[in-house]
Amino acid sequence: MLTVCRKLHLPETDSQEVFRRMVFNILANNTDDHNKNFSFAAECGIRRPDAIIRKVVSALKQFRSVAVKNGVRDEWIGRIETTIIDHLKAWGLWEDNSQTQNLTVDGHIVTRFHLKQQFKGNYLMLATINGKELKYIIRKGTPEYDLLAKTGQANITDAIKQELVVRFLLPKVCSKGITL
Repeated sequence: MLTVCRKLHLPETDSQEVFRRMVFNILANNTDDHNKNFSFAAECGIRRPDAIIRKVVSALKQFRSVAVKNGVRDEWIGRIETTIIDHLKAWGLWEDNSQTQNLTVDGHIVTRFHLKQQFKGNYLMLATINGKELKYIIRKGTPEYDLLAKTGQANITDAIKQELVVRFLLPKVCSKGITL
């Protein structure tokens, strides 16, 4: 497409727009983009490609607020946001704050807390408590699911993580006799 822009002697702003859309399609996982013969090499002649990429990343990070403003259902916001975040992480463009390094809950040491939305929409909660790896599935239709869907994985606070650990993982710890 960039070659076509040049052969048509279109202004540089048109080439930059094509490049911006290519970056968006890749980072947002737009798999319905059928023009896959794009090049990101230096010879494509885009001035300041890093600036364009940063703007696209910034726009993608605003997905949740734009979707909420436009009435997108929480379930779809969560799924799309998860995909966008996963792609930005894969490209090294997202700082992963979803994994807590250390959290102490009721005297238990919680590490590697992680939430991941699964294919069917449920959330998988993983954490290591006192050295033991535990998991719990937060299913659709529960208040916790609704909270996570509304808040979004990128906005989960330590207080919410702590509440989920107390509610779902600590009972497993206590029933299995895992101690400090």
